[in-house]
Amino acid sequence: MAVGFPWYKSIDDYIIKELEARVDPIKVSRLVPWITATSNLGGQFTLSSGKYDSIFGGGSPSYDTTSEMKYRPNPIITDFSVDFASRGTLRMATLKIKCFTPEQLTEMQKYFMEPGISIMVQWGWNYSISKGKSIGPVAADAGNVNKYNRNPDALYEIRSSNGGCYDNLVGIITGGESDISGEEFNISCKITTMGEILMNHSQEGVQVDTVAEKPSPYVVPGKTITQQEEAKDPAVNASYFFNQLPAEFRTSPVFEAVSKGNPKGDFINFNESALDEAKFETTKGMFNNTFSGDMVWQGKQMTATDSESPITSKKYLSFYMFIEILNQMRVKFETGEGAPADFKMDIGTREAPKIFISSFSGIFSTDERIFIPNKKSYNFLNNEPYYVASAPAGKGAATIDTSVGGISFPREGAQTYTKGNESVTIAAGTCGWIGDIFIDMELAVQAWRDVTRPIKDVLDGVLGVMSEAVDGMWGFQIIENGGTLVITDANLRNPSGGSSIVEFNMIGTKSFFLDCNFNLTISKEMSSKVYMEKATDGKVSNPNELTGLFSNQKDNILKKLNVKTETAKPDQTIEADDTKDNAWKDLRRNVKIIMNPEFIDKDQIEENNVDAWGRAGMYLNKKVFTDVRKAGTNMNGVTGTGEAYTGRPLDVEFSFTVLGMSGFKVGHLYRIIGLPPQYNKRGAFQVEEITHKVDSKQWVTEVSGRFRPFYKG
Repeated sequence: MAVGFPWYKSIDDYIIKELEARVDPIKVSRLVPWITATSNLGGQFTLSSGKYDSIFGGGSPSYDTTSEMKYRPNPIITDFSVDFASRGTLRMATLKIKCFTPEQLTEMQKYFMEPGISIMVQWGWNYSISKGKSIGPVAADAGNVNKYNRNPDALYEIRSSNGGCYDNLVGIITGGESDISGEEFNISCKITTMGEILMNHSQEGVQVDTVAEKPSPYVVPGKTITQQEEAKDPAVNASYFFNQLPAEFRTSPVFEAVSKGNPKGDFINFNESALDEAKFETTKGMFNNTFSGDMVWQGKQMTATDSESPITSKKYLSFYMFIEILNQMRVKFETGEGAPADFKMDIGTREAPKIFISSFSGIFSTDERIFIPNKKSYNFLNNEPYYVASAPAGKGAATIDTSVGGISFPREGAQTYTKGNESVTIAAGTCGWIGDIFIDMELAVQAWRDVTRPIKDVLDGVLGVMSEAVDGMWGFQIIENGGTLVITDANLRNPSGGSSIVEFNMIGTKSFFLDCNFNLTISKEMSSKVYMEKATDGKVSNPNELTGLFSNQKDNILKKLNVKTETAKPDQTIEADDTKDNAWKDLRRNVKIIMNPEFIDKDQIEENNVDAWGRAGMYLNKKVFTDVRKAGTNMNGVTGTGEAYTGRPLDVEFSFTVLGMSGFKVGHLYRIIGLPPQYNKRGAFQVEEITHKVDSKQWVTEVSGRFRPFYKG
């Protein structure tokens, strides 16, 4: 199994040793930065810094004595910056060049302003203090250019062998500009690596390699849908799904993709005759009350109080099926011999999953467009007096089973996967396979038909809806790797145990920071939430309600302001019928029942066996979602995460600047000596952004990270 986003990990030893060696100012004084940039257009052209002959020596363009503007130096690199953008999924760089004649400007535009041409930029210090050796650029020949192109192992080897005092980037020119001001001629070259070129291609002009077939009821050779229904064959769910696709999607490749699905689980609510019957059985009769409106769910009788059924009309397909069909509409950027492979996405299968995302045992969706199957989903019925007062044997449990066809999103066992030479184990119940999330059919069709926007934007739209359904718990990123688009969850993390977390001194003689910043960047929305939860007694179900937002530090001075609410007088009683009616209203407000795709026979659908043919799509509000996730075992017995804001970083940022150092990675953990103790005892800061800046005087590295809690402690 693989994962795209880096997990929690320690900062490499060679970085720590070099940084610690730099506390001696005498040793630091000998460090001189250098940089070279090689354009691979034609026979290549290299600009470099630091040597007399590179500025005033021969070559083309040289220190020209025949030009109208005589006795001018060669073009020079004035500035270079590289940013690990989008949480480290892209490296985007800007190379600035100063020319001294119009001829030089024309020549440099030729080499450094041609989109699509590759460039190798190398930079570093002249000396490594910890290694005790001089450092310079390697030859920018074809062997090294290809060796270091998106090759993390090769980069790690050369960085570590040089004590982090060397780095390089092989990227593609993706833009730039030049300007003339008097006798100054400047060029700014934009360079990108890790897939921006691919991701910015549009799906416009997609050619489907088969002609759309006419709708046909024959989806299994020799057997019609009617015959499938009569045989109670679950494959009829796939048949219904395929025949309800828009005509342009009913092709042989799409049919082959559909045939890979699990007919008992991947397609929900496509059996419309059974769906109509279920709605009839769960709706109050409109004509002479021909139907009583009573139904039995979770072992208790419910009475319909209106004519709207709790059965949802939405149709769902698994994200696995969504991707499989999307892959059949793949893009060909070039055709003919030697053309690159078609666009595709690979999330794996249920048996061999590749993309895991964050989870907790009681997880559910807060948006009806997203359904999360879960064997142990939080059971809101435990808050209903009608259910709690006399729950039947086996009912009224802390959890409710919303799984379909054996599909349950949270993985019950620990998941171990490998990336490079590192292996990580994620605890049971804290992650799930992305393919087991279900999305609304309308959302899927809209994405399939959107051929005018870049592929990444289309996928971002779908993933954004999915993330919003879990209150932003999933931090989706899309990266490209070898022609394959990979979805990653930036918020997925492994347990902190086993990681050796380095501690940096914020101030003092042992600190190597050039500068640093500690910032609480709390949003307006979060500020309002903090005030309402911490300052007023709103009966908020929050284990931290009397403590600080990011710790268990108590405020012993300010008392909570009691909020008056309307309550029943002591002598008032709630009749049983009222609690029954309230249970129905809460059911309609918080739950949409979906059809269990394993239940085929519509004639066996009755109001007294909803548990057999129905599943609860849980769509409680985000407040309940947050409480369940943070509750540990305190929410009606449901096991949440027991951690504050699990998976997501808090709005606490610590950034620092050091003399240039290669090797920092998104995901690295660090702690800061000098901050309040809760930031070192209960979690660590995790690197999110890295920026390198190189000019003729120095090379600095800016590192920014946000605090991630491991436990409340």
